[in-house]
Amino acid sequence: MADFAVNSENGKLTIVGTFDTLTTHQMPVLQMCSLVLKLRISNAHVGKHKVLLRFLDPEGKEFMPSPNINIEVLENQFTDYSAIPIVLNFHPIKLDKIGKYAVELYYDGEFHSGLKLTVIQSIPVQKAA
Repeated sequence: MADFAVNSENGKLTIVGTFDTLTTHQMPVLQMCSLVLKLRISNAHVGKHKVLLRFLDPEGKEFMPSPNINIEVLENQFTDYSAIPIVLNFHPIKLDKIGKYAVELYYDGEFHSGLKLTVIQSIPVQKAA
């Protein structure tokens, strides 16, 4: 997760402000963010594939639509894998619960990886009179 990310034409990623925890004074949180993935896929898997992302709240329920991403893996003649960058920008996402959110990555229907985003509610600091 990042505040901002861009995928250039040559496969380079520009990522600004990575995070895995958000601290807020009030709920819900409306968070502008980017999800950045770089899939490293073996030349043995040349062809078309599907990537599915599931966004789960702290109770394990999906809280936003799951994008289906179609990719095509081409043989990389210079090494034994291809690196496929994916950037998804969200403007904004609504997080309305305290706790650990999850993003799960499925490749051709099989779970392969995931990440956690923790939302913490802090107590506002009161100024002395």
